[in-house]
Amino acid sequence: MNENPLLLFNEDRAAARAAVDPMAELCVMATVNAEGHPQARTLVLRSVDDSLILYLNATSPKWSEIEASVAIQTYWPSTGVQYRMRVATSLLPQKRVAERWQYRPEPPKQLDWLYQHWSQSSDIGSRAALLEALEQAKPSMPGAMPDTAKGIVLHPVEIERLNLNHESGVHDRRRYRKIDTLWHHTTLVP
Repeated sequence: MNENPLLLFNEDRAAARAAVDPMAELCVMATVNAEGHPQARTLVLRSVDDSLILYLNATSPKWSEIEASVAIQTYWPSTGVQYRMRVATSLLPQKRVAERWQYRPEPPKQLDWLYQHWSQSSDIGSRAALLEALEQAKPSMPGAMPDTAKGIVLHPVEIERLNLNHESGVHDRRRYRKIDTLWHHTTLVP
């Protein structure tokens, strides 16, 4: 059966949004750093033109990690549905990043400019030093976006969907694999 799991994902996410689930806009991204240590962090997951998008700053340690294997996980408590995805990545065109960047609140925009002097996740000493550096972080031109603001398109190659709310009490767990352009799925023992 050639069921498209991305359509299911969008339907399930819409249900979580309708339920005002605080997790509906988030995902956990898992990577492996240069030392081979697993890394996981919660990020805002965006949708643009039926694609899954993450916006990041190229000064972040996760930037170099996304070139290797990447997985994301979502869980929406309001619906009892979890997705785990193994994904390939590609860059979102900078023009699209710039269009979206204009809608960001001012504090995250200032942080993007701060990253030009202090890489994301680097030591700064204290919260007071951070706030002072943030106050001094100004764009070279008002409204301009720094070159390090990036967007990543996530291309799922394997998706696992777990529905914890099956009427029988037995969870429904399926794995979808993309072969060429078609999705193929199998049912898994929960």
